[in-house]
Amino acid sequence: MFAKLRFAVVAVGSVVVGLCSSCAGSGPYTWVSDVRPEAPATTQTIQPRDVLAISVVGQPTLSGEFAVRDDGALTAPLVGSVPVANLTPTLAANALAQAWKKMVVDPSVTVTVAKAANPRVNVVGEVKTPGVFELVRDHTVLGALAAAGWVTDFASKDGIYVVRRDRRTPRVRFRISDLTTAEPRSAAFLLADGDTVVVE
Repeated sequence: MFAKLRFAVVAVGSVVVGLCSSCAGSGPYTWVSDVRPEAPATTQTIQPRDVLAISVVGQPTLSGEFAVRDDGALTAPLVGSVPVANLTPTLAANALAQAWKKMVVDPSVTVTVAKAANPRVNVVGEVKTPGVFELVRDHTVLGALAAAGWVTDFASKDGIYVVRRDRRTPRVRFRISDLTTAEPRSAAFLLADGDTVVVE
């Protein structure tokens, strides 16, 4: 029985190592020092888990605060799911007004983001507590590593990668020394919802 259990643990460990290797060990990457700083967004877009304040003139039963689900839609009264992720509040208001037109005459809808969601990131590899973490205050790679209990003694000193969800963006590579000394480019790089931090 113990032999079977040991084999199962080794097999699971091999799968995890394989997944981490596929994320970081091969393929192109860009050092964080070569990443062009992103320009500040001129307009806010709605993201999963945001809480929206919706107001419909003369319709208190349709108004209130609604959370955007993980799939990017919200459950609106009377009409059900309405996709709103990646829309501006103005476009989301237009989408809701269109959905309510069958029930309400010329609905006047306003949408604001009452509470923006914190990013959730996956931290894997040579960290003490791998897992998915919601970054409440520090949205940097350093914050993600701190949430995961920091790196293990076997971690590579320059093999930390950020993999974006769409996988079309090149992986971004970091050194531990740059993170701990708050090197400007490393400190300015903010994690997005769905990012994976891989520590070799």
